[in-house]
Parts: sequence; structure tokens; C-alpha cells
Amino acid sequence: FLYEISRFVSRKFSTLLVDRRWPGTLPEEEREGIKFIRVKVPKFENVFLLRLTEFLLGLRALVEAHRRRVDLVHLHTPFTALPFALFRFLLPSRTRILYTCHNPAWTVPDNQLDFFNLFIEKLEGCVMRKADVVTADSKTSRAWILRKAGLPPGKVVAIYNFIDFERFSEAPKGLWKREKGIKGSVVLYASKLTEAKGIDVFIRAVLPVRREFPETKFVVVGPVSFEREAENPWVRLAEEEGVEEDIIFTGAVSEQEYPRIFASADIFCLPTHRETFCIAIAEAMAAGLPVVTSDLEALREVAGKGALFVRRGDVEGIADALKKLLRSKSLRRRLGEVNLKKARRYDKKVVLPGYLHLYQRVAR
Repeated sequence: FLYEISRFVSRKFSTLLVDRRWPGTLPEEEREGIKFIRVKVPKFENVFLLRLTEFLLGLRALVEAHRRRVDLVHLHTPFTALPFALFRFLLPSRTRILYTCHNPAWTVPDNQLDFFNLFIEKLEGCVMRKADVVTADSKTSRAWILRKAGLPPGKVVAIYNFIDFERFSEAPKGLWKREKGIKGSVVLYASKLTEAKGIDVFIRAVLPVRREFPETKFVVVGPVSFEREAENPWVRLAEEEGVEEDIIFTGAVSEQEYPRIFASADIFCLPTHRETFCIAIAEAMAAGLPVVTSDLEALREVAGKGALFVRRGDVEGIADALKKLLRSKSLRRRLGEVNLKKARRYDKKVVLPGYLHLYQRVAR
């Protein structure tokens, strides 16, 4: 996210990107107009302690911002931004802080959040109040943030998240499917494999669809965790449901293979429970796919008329929507064409100039 923005704005700004130092990378280098500073911070396996890794990275970024007397800092995770909120007095008075919120918890009433997500939301609210400008990645997200965090309207700007439109719209159609020897239709799920993204709902919807469309394959792309290696517990659910032969679990795939899989799918399905934007759905739209997803306010904004919306967590509803699309090639084509047209507005070539304009305004 910040790398793509940094590449674009480097034509107007001297850009510094602070990140964790990964094996095989240099502590400092300059590439594509960006100065990279990579710092060593401990990495923890526990999902809660991973937040400590983010906080320590934020501390190191704060040190660099102080030492180099930067004009603008752009942050987008609450624990990385927390040191800037706590110790902002260490920065020059001219330094401005821009924070981007991706947290879907803001689009859910507080009484539906567990303690951990409620804690992060409250923490992030403090971070956003300390920032000079906040960006939300949809109009829906912006409205919820204003309502729940109590920020002044002029402080929060809606700028859509972005995709590489051509990477998906121009991928070779059907090639991956032919290589895998798949003869029937392909229903694609692409995201992290968690209950929050609805992987359990997706798997449970396979059996009722298979009864009518036995040739259909259900392709699941994505890791169980982006932070650490983990076994896939959802294979067992597929076995319990008796659909292990119908589902292809690819795990994480390469950047080259990822759009090729989209280009071989017939339907994209993500029964997610909460979203502020959903990049995977925008990518599916760019691939010209019809979408089946949960009836969430943000997703109605993003996908609109190119999707079939189902009540959150409704296995039968997801299965019925998939069968409706599998029965009608013309409906799939019509929704796919709607999505392909709308997805252009999420192309990075369209979105990134908005960030450049915002940088220029905030850093003025």
C-alpha cells in the first residue's frame, strides 16, 4: 500500500519508506526514487505479540522522522502509528501526520465487536484524533468513522483503495484452468482463510451447489495467516462436509499466478463478515467476474449492481446465489461487464493522483 503510494509521489516528494528488515535485504538502499530504511525489530509468532512488533517498528520510524526532520508522515496501522501519537512532541512543529484507516471494525456497531477488536478500535480512534488528516478507503468507512470516532468532517477524506486494473483485466483467460485440467465451471474464493472472511460459509455452500452442478470446482486461494506459517484447518471441514474432492486449496500463490487464477474463474465468491473496501472483490471486478458476497454497506458501494448480495453468514443464501449464476451464462456475462466497467475507478492510475494531491495540500 505505502510502497505504491511512495512510488507515485516520489516524482514530487523526496520519499523515505521505513520497514522491517527481511532476510536478504539491505539496511538502506535507494530504488525507484524511494529511500528505503529497513530496521531490525523482533518478530513474534503470537498474533497479539505481533502488535508489539508493529509498535517497535513505529518507534524506529519515529526516530527516523525526528532525525531527518520530515514534513509529512503517512501511517496505516494503529500500533505503528501509536508512537507518533504518544511522542509527537519529538517531531518538528511543521511535520504533519496522515493516517489511513483500513479497519473494518469501524463499520460494525460496537456491541457486535469482541473485546480485542473493540480495544483496537478505541486505540485507533486515539491515533486518528492525533493525526492531522485521516483517509478512509470508502465513503461508507468514512461515514462510520465520523459517527463512531467523533472526528470533524473536514479531517476525514475518502480515497478508495486501489488495484492494478490491467494486471487482472489482461490476464490470459482460461489458461490456468486448462493447465489444471478443470472441465467444469470455477467458483473462486481469494482471501485470508479465516471465519471473518467467511471461508467456513464458502465451504459449507459447496455441497448444495455440487448436487446440481457436479462438474464445478471451488478454488480457494490464500494463506491461513499472512504473518506466520500455519497448517490449513479448513481441509478438515471440507472432509467433514464430504466436499474435499470439489475444492482446490492452492495456499498462497505467486504474484504471476494470482491474476491467472482470476482469469480462469467464472464466479467470485467471498462471504466476508465485515469490510471497508475489499481489494479481492475489486480485483475480481477487474477480471470481469460476477460477484457473490455478503450484504454489507461498504460492498454495496464497491460492487453495486455487479454482485449478488446475501445476508451475512447465510450458507443457503450463498449456495442459491451461486446456483443462480451457474444456471445463466448471460447473467454471469452481464454482471461481469458491469464490474469490469466499474473496476476502472479503483485502478491505481486513477486513485494515486488523489494521494499526491492530498500530500501537497497537507504538507503545504
